[in-house]
Amino acid sequence: MNICGIIAEYNPFHEGHRYHIEKSREMTNAGLMISVMSGSFTQRGIPAFFDKFSRAEAAVKNGIDIVCEMPPAASLSSAEFFALSGVKALNSLGADVISFGSESGNISELTELAGFLFNEDETFSELVKKRLAEGLSYPAALQKALDSKGHPLSRLLDSPNNTLGLEYLKAIRFLELDMKAVTVKRAGQAYHAGEEFFDAGRDTSDASFPSSSSLRSMLKASGSEKYLENDDFTGVLSGRIHSLATPFSMQSRYDFSVFADISADLSDKINNEIKKPFTFTDLAMRLKTKNMTFARICRCLWHIILDIKKEDVLKIRQSRTCDYLRILAFSEKGGRYLKEYRLRTEEDPSLPKLVQRPARDLSGLSNTAHMAFFKDITASNLYRQVYYEKYKQYIPDDYSYTIKPGTV
Repeated sequence: MNICGIIAEYNPFHEGHRYHIEKSREMTNAGLMISVMSGSFTQRGIPAFFDKFSRAEAAVKNGIDIVCEMPPAASLSSAEFFALSGVKALNSLGADVISFGSESGNISELTELAGFLFNEDETFSELVKKRLAEGLSYPAALQKALDSKGHPLSRLLDSPNNTLGLEYLKAIRFLELDMKAVTVKRAGQAYHAGEEFFDAGRDTSDASFPSSSSLRSMLKASGSEKYLENDDFTGVLSGRIHSLATPFSMQSRYDFSVFADISADLSDKINNEIKKPFTFTDLAMRLKTKNMTFARICRCLWHIILDIKKEDVLKIRQSRTCDYLRILAFSEKGGRYLKEYRLRTEEDPSLPKLVQRPARDLSGLSNTAHMAFFKDITASNLYRQVYYEKYKQYIPDDYSYTIKPGTV
């Protein structure tokens, strides 16, 4: 049976996602569709618009058979680490092929460029570093370096989904997997259409498939949905930062570079900027630079809030597999497959254990996986707490939520 995997956020789920699932099944003749999905926090450095269980259920209603959660240490990371973590999870679940959306729609060109970037030499790396020093973002620096080399496929880096697709292909090479890849040409709006920090000035006239960011904007404007934004977590961020930066000693500067993606220079800037009041967005905008995008700064602030340190990311990056697989939703077909997988884990201890019902499954985890899971639960609980403070309504938690296969 062919198993097709998709790495996604479904934030929120829309027609373009359904189209991608249907085309992926058609192109791969897949008997099972698996998705690795960001949980409560996403790669753009924002809380998920809807809770993770609602989004996972929407995916299953529209053709996905198993939804596995990507932990926040990965979902709040760079495109490279986001892709690497997602590919590892898909491989652990037995995916034969990965499908991703791209503006290019040409898997041969994307594979060729991914191969070049994966095997980049020292000269090319120096060109990239030089462009970064000039204040360019990493994708822009990469494109300029390719232009300097006269590479005919540098144009592929014009588009964000092409860039992410290249990272998936590089991850497959890095992990030395026998995993095939297909790409579905995106229809409708660009990935970040309507989101000024990413695509200011991009034409968004084709709304046959509104992008996730445009859909979020429309839902916010309608006032019909309950959702969370970064500024809802300002109090949490302020309390966390000031508890670190103002210890009992007279030393009022804290080394924030212990947290993932935060450099010594950024740590200094944070220490300087927190001397006056701020909101989450205010602080991110003050810290933003030419070569550090708003989204990257937001991710860094989330690393501080969620205590995601460099050592945590390094452990995940160095591992060839996942600590565990947190299942959020599945179809009846997916449920049958998970039963088979659970039996295989009993025979092969090297396979990541499933976590479907935490109260039952945590006892089977290693100490490392157990600690990682509770760190992820902390992130979920924070999301639920702030949602309750804002709306005085409860959303499902990881322990009480019951997955009902075939009814979602």
